[in-house]
Amino acid sequence: MPMIMRETMQEKITTLNTTSKSLGLKINKNKTKILRLKTNNNRLFTMEDEELENVASFTYLGSTINKERGVEEAVKKRLKAQELMVE
Repeated sequence: MPMIMRETMQEKITTLNTTSKSLGLKINKNKTKILRLKTNNNRLFTMEDEELENVASFTYLGSTINKERGVEEAVKKRLKAQELMVE
């Protein structure tokens, strides 16, 4: 089963890149990262024959998303910030 998931993900990456190009958009391969949630599968994914980097966490719009907890930590942080604003 993991092989099927990997092929599907690789196909999605390729389709995203191809569709983006057809619309005149370019995906920056150096900024494109792979974050795997709740899996031990470490197979490589590529875009135009270049390996995409695997990361354990990243920050997007001020929220940190990590390999072990996904967005859980970011949601807790935002809820706590909201509580402080209400007080």
